Amino acid sequence: MIRAKGYVILLLSLLWPMLSFCQYEGGSGRQEALSSTSVLQLNDGQAATTSQLVVVQQPPSMMELSQQFYLKLEYRTANGQIAYFETGNVSLTFQTNPSGATLGGTTTLAATAGVVEFSGLSIDKIGTGYELLASGAASTSAISNSFTVFSVGIGGSGRQEAMADGPATGTLSGQVFWVGGLGASPTDWNDPLNWFPNTAVPGSSDRLAMEPNNNGHNPILDQDRTIYSMNFNGADKKLELGNHTLTLTADATGVNSSNYFKTNGSGKLKRPSIPNNEGFTFPVGNSAYNPIAITNRTGTAEWFSVRVLDEIYEYGTFGNANTEPRVKRTWDIDKQTPSASAGNGVDFTFNWNANELSNPAPQNYTLFHHDANGNGWGQVVTGTRDPNFNPAANSMIWTGYKGSFSPFGVGDQNAPLPVELLYFTAECKPQGTSLNWATASEVNSAYFELQRSTDLIHWSVLKKVTALGFHSSEYTYPEVLDASQYDGVRYYRLRQVDFDGKQEYFQPVAADCPNSGTAVSIYPNPASEQLRIQGAEPGSDWEIFDVSARSLLRGNIQEEGTELISVLSLPAGLYHMHLQNRVFPFVVLE
Repeated sequence: MIRAKGYVILLLSLLWPMLSFCQYEGGSGRQEALSSTSVLQLNDGQAATTSQLVVVQQPPSMMELSQQFYLKLEYRTANGQIAYFETGNVSLTFQTNPSGATLGGTTTLAATAGVVEFSGLSIDKIGTGYELLASGAASTSAISNSFTVFSVGIGGSGRQEAMADGPATGTLSGQVFWVGGLGASPTDWNDPLNWFPNTAVPGSSDRLAMEPNNNGHNPILDQDRTIYSMNFNGADKKLELGNHTLTLTADATGVNSSNYFKTNGSGKLKRPSIPNNEGFTFPVGNSAYNPIAITNRTGTAEWFSVRVLDEIYEYGTFGNANTEPRVKRTWDIDKQTPSASAGNGVDFTFNWNANELSNPAPQNYTLFHHDANGNGWGQVVTGTRDPNFNPAANSMIWTGYKGSFSPFGVGDQNAPLPVELLYFTAECKPQGTSLNWATASEVNSAYFELQRSTDLIHWSVLKKVTALGFHSSEYTYPEVLDASQYDGVRYYRLRQVDFDGKQEYFQPVAADCPNSGTAVSIYPNPASEQLRIQGAEPGSDWEIFDVSARSLLRGNIQEEGTELISVLSLPAGLYHMHLQNRVFPFVVLE
């Protein structure tokens, strides 16, 4: 009996590995763990050729640089069951490696009962479209899903430090990073793939931050939008506004010469409310960083918006660049109410860089403003420059401004723009084309030369008019009538000449005056808010085109007399109105 018992023990010891192998966890017994097919494979030694690797736990679709992740694979039989007999090595490499990265962690492991689990894996370079290749027994292999690796190089303890304080009630719970380069268009604001998390585009209450991944993809605003805050986060990126306005409710942090809101179109950065006696610095610029601080002292809270242009232009925001000593920057500022005459006005701090000064540079710096209702620049006569002003600081404080709001520039008080033109118009009358203009101020002005053209290339002198020379109040010059006959459009412009020979040309105006019959005219030309149609037949259709022949506005004449058309929706520039089989050129001012 003792010897028999020993034989039994010996037999059990020999069978125990097979019994323990068959009794694999997760099933109800041996028969569930091994199919009849796998038993045959086990018996005939063909397991390696009848099983296939399968990825059952994929890498995250998006992960941070060097983030550790987990990958699980299983050997599967032809009928989809785990091939428990597989115990060979499985190795991981890249199937697709878009950035030449290195796969960190243990990359070769032996399967245990048909299962292999890799943990602590990582990737050391950012990129989009990574895929992993797992290679196992008998040339079996599996490829992972594609995934993206990005960087959030905060320089602190984590992602939360990149966010400004404030509520997080937006579409993505406030924690939103611009990654860029992942969507169909790498700079498309409206593509969720360019954001992290990549489930939606950020909303008006979200706190945003830039990801410093050095991929060069600036976010480009696709429409007027509102955000709560922005942390530029050392990303060396600009948020490009283009032709859209971005409203910033709270603050922008991490701003400097490499990180700011880029006003490279007609769009502006808007602060929805600056309370009385409080200020805000607009971190804006175009080709360079030119922030402006605005302090509201008008007595009531108001919104302000700002953009920066890289020159001082003849007509405020367009035209030829000015040639007088100046800072070659324009700060185009809007305000909730067009005037700052209430209370103590508005204070400004303008900032520029040394290489943005003209040659020669201004000697006596002062503030200039372009009248929103005309074509001219003039010295600001309300408020004062900081008495401690130092040109070497490349900054100028101006306090107590109480004028209107539109473009501002910094120039030389000793070499001002000679004439501030309020308007110049051409109007059809029965006796000819009536030409009228007025100035708000003149310095050293000798005469005006009224010129005429039919093609905007060749000009002839219509009349020379003596100027006032020096004045600082509005003056309307006598009407000049062009009674000559011409069938078609005529253009007129003013050439202003100083006593010292300096000259300036003002923007042309156009008129299409018929030789006979009822005169149809549009005026004022240029226009800033409304255009009047005079003498058109009721029911006549009109349509406005830009210089690219795109139709922008259309309508019809409602009644006899004068028809008013709003042009507030049209950017500054040259347009053509088609009316009663004729074309009427006109100009819209900023």
